[in-house]
Amino acid sequence: MATYVQASLDGGADGIAVFLSGQDATNFVVTARQSEPDIPLGTFSTDASAFRDSLGDDLAGIVTSQSSTCAFDSDACQQFIDAVHNAGFEETTGVGSWPTQAWSS
Repeated sequence: MATYVQASLDGGADGIAVFLSGQDATNFVVTARQSEPDIPLGTFSTDASAFRDSLGDDLAGIVTSQSSTCAFDSDACQQFIDAVHNAGFEETTGVGSWPTQAWSS
């Protein structure tokens, strides 16, 4: 993945959209963050749950598709879910729910 990450960064990209599946998506994101920690990242993965689980807390700040905004337990995530519920939304997970295409953090 390092070659692909470097090719993405060499052009002076302001951010990177990652359209890979499975472990390739995880490997690309990990390598990109190691190479350029402040580069904005967005992902679309065929297995969003596995992607979230594999990154854990390192998912924070990455825009993902088809995902809950909180794949892990934290006070910040609970506050966010409470705020969404207080705004009148009931469904907080799954395809077609409010977090689809939402920020991960």
